[in-house]
Amino acid sequence: MDQSPALFHHWGGTTFPKFAFQWFKDVKAKYAKHGGDPFTRMEPRNLMVQFIAHLRNHEELRYYWPKTPSANDLEIVTDDQLMPSSKKITNE
Repeated sequence: MDQSPALFHHWGGTTFPKFAFQWFKDVKAKYAKHGGDPFTRMEPRNLMVQFIAHLRNHEELRYYWPKTPSANDLEIVTDDQLMPSSKKITNE
């Protein structure tokens, strides 16, 4: 049995797998009875490519890198702020 590579969406939560499963159910209902080519035979690798191509139609599933931070956006944190002196480990 042919297996598909894994696909995940880091920030997709449960929405992404639900979306993917619904897409698969819709495709299977529409095309699975034909079976004459890799797509209609439901070959996993081909379905994965078709699913990824389908994602371009759904902007809500895209994420964008934030703008490059400027020096004004950065907060400098010192070691003392991260670990107060009462919690510091000493070698005594």
